[in-house]
Amino acid sequence: MTRLLLCSIAALSMSFTACGEGSSTSTDDAMLFGQVPAIVAQCNEQVKSLREEWKHCKSPSTKSEIREKIERCQAETNEAVAIAAPEWSGATIDITSDNQFTVQSPVTATYDKMFTEMEPKYNLAGSIVVAKNYLVDLDPSVLERNPDAKTSVLLVGLDENGKEVISTQIGFAKIEKLSETNVIVRAGTPVNLEPIHMSSKKADQYLLIHSLHLRFYKYTK
Repeated sequence: MTRLLLCSIAALSMSFTACGEGSSTSTDDAMLFGQVPAIVAQCNEQVKSLREEWKHCKSPSTKSEIREKIERCQAETNEAVAIAAPEWSGATIDITSDNQFTVQSPVTATYDKMFTEMEPKYNLAGSIVVAKNYLVDLDPSVLERNPDAKTSVLLVGLDENGKEVISTQIGFAKIEKLSETNVIVRAGTPVNLEPIHMSSKKADQYLLIHSLHLRFYKYTK
């Protein structure tokens, strides 16, 4: 991590201390989005505390001071995220292969832009294929109306106990007709990767991820 980023995070932490009490959030890299989740999670925690304080405050002048603190925390967080987001560019996403998906070449993330404030967007490159035929709960007639029908593939983050904490769409796979009654995603079908972006509201959840897996979104049969 660059010295500029370290200084920015340090300044952000001091500013949060000035905003009000609250526990600090680790700045260790998250498996997704690097330093950004920790920075945003700390902001979310402080803003939530300040809003509670504002809600129970009777003094108009104190309410105004609290609003200024919230705005300052958010502005400084936006600056820190703008620095941290490109730092994660080029990272390899450690996705676990299983009996349904095979990661043939590592999936890497390249910083694109800020999707919204505090939410960086990354383009993905790499190769993932479907490892075995996946039977889809879909009427084959759908393919007559839409021969390019696809089903979404999700990137799923699990915590240290194997419990799902977050999921995000990472791409899609083409659906094919198997018979007059069955539709599948055929083994060997590539997963077309799509850009991903972080959800600022779920920043704390990214910090809990210990492993990353893939699954189909719907049409399970």
